[in-house]
Amino acid sequence: MDKKTELLLTMKAARINAGISKKRAAAVAGISKKKLTKYERNNGKIKLDTAANLADLYGVPLRNMFFGSLTYYRSWLKQNGSILREVTN
Repeated sequence: MDKKTELLLTMKAARINAGISKKRAAAVAGISKKKLTKYERNNGKIKLDTAANLADLYGVPLRNMFFGSLTYYRSWLKQNGSILREVTN
């Protein structure tokens, strides 16, 4: 099996890197700015279609989006030391 690495981004990082405002992202996803802020802190319970719409808007494959709380993401980064994760095909 071949191993490769993939970028793993939080929703907020993906939005900021894409240069998209919270207002525009919320409108495209059909949610409020308040809900988007909540998802940017912890998107563990986001609906799949909402996540897919945001990932598409941000130009990031859904598989490269981190799902869970920012606290868990920071812990994951400490353990792995990178925003890259190793995947096996």
